[in-house]
Amino acid sequence: MWLWSEIKTWEHETITRFGVEWTIYRRDGREIEIGYRASIGDGASIGSGASIGDRASIGDGASIGDGASIGYGASIGDGDLYLCLGPLGSRRAMLTAVCREGAIKYYTGCFGGTGAEFRAAVEATHGDGEHGRAYRAAMEFSERMFAAKACCVSGH
Repeated sequence: MWLWSEIKTWEHETITRFGVEWTIYRRDGREIEIGYRASIGDGASIGSGASIGDRASIGDGASIGDGASIGYGASIGDGDLYLCLGPLGSRRAMLTAVCREGAIKYYTGCFGGTGAEFRAAVEATHGDGEHGRAYRAAMEFSERMFAAKACCVSGH
């Protein structure tokens, strides 16, 4: 794990993937990918192999583990708990669940919203098909994990 303030000094290059610019930071054979419009606090810790999506926001003091993938638009602050699950859905994207102030927010692709909003979107898009069942199982898993940490009220 390294502080973002240190990572910014590493060798890096900018690439374009799916029409979005990414910066790849490299040091001693390790890589970290950061989306072009991501916002990261200098005191955030980021592990090797992490990927932080475009427009994601990582607060000062947050800790992003080795190999974690934080989705587009996700917001993780100091002290927030999060899970990254996947790949899921028809796009095989990562689902990021964040527990903040007693509620769970879900982020995948360009979606970001509450549990109720995500359930409605999954139902409208995937119904009871394979992807819908996978997303609902991921939500149930994240709710149980956060409940075990006494962080969030189930499904809110």
